[in-house]
Amino acid sequence: MRCVVQIEIEAAGAVPVLDELRSRGAAHVLTEDLGAIVRVEGPGGIVVRLLEHRCLPHDRGVLVGLLAEAPSPDRAGTGLRLALARLLGERACLAGWRVARVWTVPVAAPPSPPGASGAGAR
Repeated sequence: MRCVVQIEIEAAGAVPVLDELRSRGAAHVLTEDLGAIVRVEGPGGIVVRLLEHRCLPHDRGVLVGLLAEAPSPDRAGTGLRLALARLLGERACLAGWRVARVWTVPVAAPPSPPGASGAGAR
C-alpha cells in the first residue's frame, strides 16, 4: 500500500525561531541522507520502501514529506520515524534534534489505463 508520511523534525533546545541558515542546512543534510535510503526494515521485520522524499525548512525545524510503500500507513509511519530518529542521532550537526510529530495518509492506487487487463478485458 502506498502512503504519504509527514514527519516534523524540531531543532534542539528551546530556540524560538531558527535562522534561515540552520533550517535550510538541516533540510539539506536530511535530503542527502534520505536520498541514500531505498528501504527501511521496521519492527517485526516489516519492510517500508521509500519512493520519494522532500524536506521543507521552516522556523522551528524541517517538515519531511515521504511517499512510501508499506503493509499499512501506520507501519510506514513507524518505520520511517525510527529511520529519521536514527539519522538525527548519527549526524553531529543535528545533535539534539528530534522527531516531534508523524502523520500518515494512504494514497489511492492510480486507475488502470484503458484496455488494461482485468474485468471485461479479453
